[in-house]
Amino acid sequence: MAYGGRCVQFFVPLPRFMIDLIVAPGHNRVRDVAAVGAGAAGKSRKASIEMNRDEIRGKIQELLRDVIDDDTIVVTDGTTADDVKGWDSTNHVRLMIALESALNIQFDTDEIIAPETVGELITLIQSKL
Repeated sequence: MAYGGRCVQFFVPLPRFMIDLIVAPGHNRVRDVAAVGAGAAGKSRKASIEMNRDEIRGKIQELLRDVIDDDTIVVTDGTTADDVKGWDSTNHVRLMIALESALNIQFDTDEIIAPETVGELITLIQSKL
């Protein structure tokens, strides 16, 4: 993006499952660039970590505290996004990306939006470990 004759670049981190639309410089067309997600061969990653429900809940709580920047957050199996101030759609995606990275797992797009409670998210994570 040119601003005042100078080139200005903006970096916005996007989840791997999203398609980033990039306008090719000097062109009026848009090309789709698929984000790399599951490695060069498109294989899904499988975690080699074994965790029980309490450990997974603890990791979710730790990462959610980091994402929202609130060390007072406490989650239970019944906790929903509506129960936690600041847990909006953007922070939900950030949490899911943090979980993928921390646990070496990968969520499909549908899996990212499916869990309605922390308990459902724990069950989903257990299926990936």
